[in-house]
Amino acid sequence: MFENIVGHELIKKYFKKVLDKKNISHSYIFYGQTGVGKHTMARMVAKSLLCEQNPFDTPCEECKSCFMINSNNNPDLIEINKDTQIIKIESIKEKLIKNINIKPYFGKYKIYIISDADTLQADSQNAILKTIEEPPIYAIIILMTTSIDKLLPTIQSRCIPVYFNNLTYEEVTIFSKNLLFDMSYQDIYIKFANGSIGKLKNLIDNPDFLPLRAMSVKYLSDISSAGLPKLYGIIDELVENKDKLNTLLDYWLLWYRDIFLYKRIQTTDLYYSDYLNEIICACNNISYSKISSDINTINNAKVDINKNVYLLLVIENLLLKLKERKNDSNNRC
Repeated sequence: MFENIVGHELIKKYFKKVLDKKNISHSYIFYGQTGVGKHTMARMVAKSLLCEQNPFDTPCEECKSCFMINSNNNPDLIEINKDTQIIKIESIKEKLIKNINIKPYFGKYKIYIISDADTLQADSQNAILKTIEEPPIYAIIILMTTSIDKLLPTIQSRCIPVYFNNLTYEEVTIFSKNLLFDMSYQDIYIKFANGSIGKLKNLIDNPDFLPLRAMSVKYLSDISSAGLPKLYGIIDELVENKDKLNTLLDYWLLWYRDIFLYKRIQTTDLYYSDYLNEIICACNNISYSKISSDINTINNAKVDINKNVYLLLVIENLLLKLKERKNDSNNRC
């Protein structure tokens, strides 16, 4: 039934058992990082329940219900997505609260999949809570989130939580063979995907990924050796490319992670394994305390950026602190 879903063997086994026994619950929370298969699993469970030929079993992919789900127009499968940064209360009222009182059009169930449930505001969560507490017999609600803690404890207590682990390197590798990209970069794409097939696809489709990754290393090298005129040139450049800044800072954090690990255990299982010579050189130039300090500095800059602190000031402070040398890290390559 779930052959096309990568990984998550325990979850597949659980839902196979639930469907075999026709013992589906009214509410679930699927949680885990973006792109690991929550949405795919939710739709497959829905398709199995709504299939006209094989209900509670492998969907036939031929009946009217399966066809409409594949075309995203089955009225018994309602998907609610965030409008911009949040899911508005109007969407919950229109697509869930009012709609749920209408009986299924075709089968025995109406299934509601709510993506990004962590963006639900308090009024929306309270409205959902009332529905979860007394759902119609035919209703099934699946909340999907990357942060289960952002849901009300009362919602959590009334739903069955299903945690989706990050996929393993091997699982993502197997899936990557179905995609078209330069296989010489396969290891890089898979490592930066961090166990997420969704992220893997986005990285492969993003023409800026590999150049920005390379620039992340060059920037750190230039910051280390730059005089003030060049340093302020880098600051201006980063301000001009502010839309890529958060991603760049994430890559810097991965670079420091690699330096720490190599310095500690000399592993080559690194995000930047193709820059091993540069990492070895960096290890000879930096102390553990400086690594920790720089990581904190980058994380603080990310917080300030998200708070809309004056960007030029944030970047200037960041680069000047990264450039600082500790007394115990005067080694040279």
